[in-house]
Amino acid sequence: MILFGNPLRELTDYDKNTLTRIREKISADISNENCFDWTGAYHDKKQPKVWYKQRNIFVKTFLYNIFVEQINPKTILWNKCRNHKCVNPNHLTQIDLKRRKLLTNFGIGCDNISTDELYINKRMKDLVNKGRWENNCLLWEGYRNKGGYGKHIEIWKLAHGKVPDGLIIRHKCRNKHCFNLEHLELGTPTDNAMDRKRDGTDTIGEKNGMSVLLEEEAQIIKDTKDFESTKIRANKFNVAESTVRSIDRNNAWSPLKRKDIEHNEQTQKGKSMTKKRRIERSKKDPTHEDYEKFWKRVREKCTTNHNISYDDIACFEFVKKNGSPIRLSFLEKMCLAHVIVWELFHGDCIRGSSKEKSIFRLCGNQYCIEPKHLCIGTAKEHALHMRKQNKASGITEDLARKIWKMKGTTTKKEIANMCNVSIYVVRDIHGKKEHKYIHVYE
Repeated sequence: MILFGNPLRELTDYDKNTLTRIREKISADISNENCFDWTGAYHDKKQPKVWYKQRNIFVKTFLYNIFVEQINPKTILWNKCRNHKCVNPNHLTQIDLKRRKLLTNFGIGCDNISTDELYINKRMKDLVNKGRWENNCLLWEGYRNKGGYGKHIEIWKLAHGKVPDGLIIRHKCRNKHCFNLEHLELGTPTDNAMDRKRDGTDTIGEKNGMSVLLEEEAQIIKDTKDFESTKIRANKFNVAESTVRSIDRNNAWSPLKRKDIEHNEQTQKGKSMTKKRRIERSKKDPTHEDYEKFWKRVREKCTTNHNISYDDIACFEFVKKNGSPIRLSFLEKMCLAHVIVWELFHGDCIRGSSKEKSIFRLCGNQYCIEPKHLCIGTAKEHALHMRKQNKASGITEDLARKIWKMKGTTTKKEIANMCNVSIYVVRDIHGKKEHKYIHVYE
């Protein structure tokens, strides 16, 4: 029994007799370095067996439990010498089923390699076997996704680990079917987009799977923008109106956008020069001729209103009224018309100088540009003037102030009934359309 090694426990007579019978069925010199080839009976699983206590047992399991250690039920015995007939306990080791499947694909010398490394080597070996070499590229012959890519990402992860966030795997050989590690490298999505543009593989225009138009049809839609409506062009090519608008704005069909830019390069240059001249002109100080041209344009849009006057001078007001002070273009900028008229007749330019003073109308008519009705002053001076004029028709200042103070306390209808006025008067005072300078003194 010493020939197998020193036992871990005390042997019974039955154990000694079993070891003697095992020794008789080994056809090699008993030594710790040699294999013990079994010549006896085998189990259905092709494992050496021996009779022990009224049943057949595995010889390897019996010897390993006595001379090495107790076997873990979740593991199996593996011959490090790769000789399945060998029952030498020193040639046996415990491994799990996954590691056993991996070790069967490799030769002697892989016992010290970890299970993860064995799996990676086996997986890479299987991938390479499914590829085909062509012009130094390893082309994937298996399943490919919709983009035509194979296993280049998987083989990169097996060799280098996880792909860092924000990076992707690029093909240096310009062949998306290739998964040769020497032809792969990391890069940003911008680099990948530049590669597609360089190789002509970007899916734009008709190459895009979502496209429902041909390039000629999209060009017709773009060329007829100034002659046909969006709805007519959409019905003609059986597309949505939003598609036509996207083509008009150059948001869709970028190839047409690039051609359009190249075709209208001089036009765009001319527009930029015009804009540049406008900016330069707006920075210059206005001349007397600029004021005269503006006054001529204003007089064409105004008329005299004898119903509203100040100091027996009728208002000279705009014909078109949009509910707010009129603004007109002056030196490529939109300015308040009455402010420019003040500058023309009084010579004081207040635009961009100070916000404390402003130009207000003595007549209280927001559409009036009569030079003699214009005055410069602060907001309080304006409010004092309007207070003296008492422009709220039919409503005294005390009653208007009472209505203003009741704002938010109850409904407009109840305020109108309490003050014996129309609900429209209450609405105009709260909306600062009548007695709008009362709140300045609160």
